[in-house]
Amino acid sequence: MKELSEHLQDQMASIAELQEESAALGRTVRSLQAAQKSHRAELRQNVSESMKRMVASFDQPLDDMRTGLRQQSQALSKARSQVSKLLEDLAATTHRAALAQGPAKDLPSMSSE
Repeated sequence: MKELSEHLQDQMASIAELQEESAALGRTVRSLQAAQKSHRAELRQNVSESMKRMVASFDQPLDDMRTGLRQQSQALSKARSQVSKLLEDLAATTHRAALAQGPAKDLPSMSSE
């Protein structure tokens, strides 16, 4: 009986020790989970800030490109307008010169014969 009692006490001591270790392990796990959560939040914040900085670094070059393209479009539109006016003036001058010379004998007539 004495042996059984000693064996039971040893077992109870082992169980108590395991419970203490389990509680300590639980505290360690909770501590690690809190540290991981904190680390994730910090990492998320750092990534977010880095992305904002990266996006912001494109703002000025994009604005410059927009301005350049707008100016290029305006210059192209002005050039087209000038060429169109020049061609209209040239056509009108050619038409007046042709009328002033009278009907040309060596040019085919535009009327149907």
